[in-house]
Amino acid sequence: MRLTNRRESEWKACQREFAERYHRWKFKDARRETEEAFPFVRRVRNQTVYRFLEMVEPMGEDERLRLMTALVKRSHRFGLAHVAETITAEDQCLIQRFLEYDHGEIVHGITARLPIVRDGEHKQMRMEGDSLKLAKIDRRALHRAIITRLKPVCGPKLGDFGSRSSSYFESAVGLWTITTEFRTGSKFWHFDYFHRLLTPGGLTVGFGISLMHWLGLGGSQTRWELEDESQVEDAVDALGAICAHFLREATLFLQGFDPPKNL
Repeated sequence: MRLTNRRESEWKACQREFAERYHRWKFKDARRETEEAFPFVRRVRNQTVYRFLEMVEPMGEDERLRLMTALVKRSHRFGLAHVAETITAEDQCLIQRFLEYDHGEIVHGITARLPIVRDGEHKQMRMEGDSLKLAKIDRRALHRAIITRLKPVCGPKLGDFGSRSSSYFESAVGLWTITTEFRTGSKFWHFDYFHRLLTPGGLTVGFGISLMHWLGLGGSQTRWELEDESQVEDAVDALGAICAHFLREATLFLQGFDPPKNL
């Protein structure tokens, strides 16, 4: 869709407004997650989460909250010029501790992340030549289970991207549409998800919204790496709970903010 200069300007202003509202909410949700001992994070299964939980386990609540605040600051998509917060020297130290956790000297003077593999309870060093094998899961059954779990959360409007392994739900929040997009076809993990905020005309205002992003722990997608079929039910239920939480919260932090009529 080609936009006039005026419409493009309104669209970008809309993106900034959403980014600022979303960013302010992220601090609130990071505090909730920290004070409740990371209930949603603990239900996500991947190596980043396992490292993070191991790192914060010995920390007191105050230090955990300072870490989460620093990570949220780092995650702001439009840069800190649009918010009051700045990344302090202490913030930067905490961010580096998170980014370099598990790093060690691999050759003299050079450090990198050590090949440590965790399953949430145990960890072991991956030896040279060992391959990282993803557990075999029935992907079609997994996809159907996600649809069944998300339908009462995200509403009945289901679509796909021309693939049996990539689908989305559409939810109306005021005049906005929030999509919940999920994939079960990756070679590197079993499923992932994120939300997108759209205007009535279909323009994207917010993209890559997921638990790992809003807490500053990862990129735009939150993904699950399962050990076996026995973990599918809990993982799918966790996805539903996390999505329900975000959609409830979005109705609050989007109040008083409507998309321009021409977008």
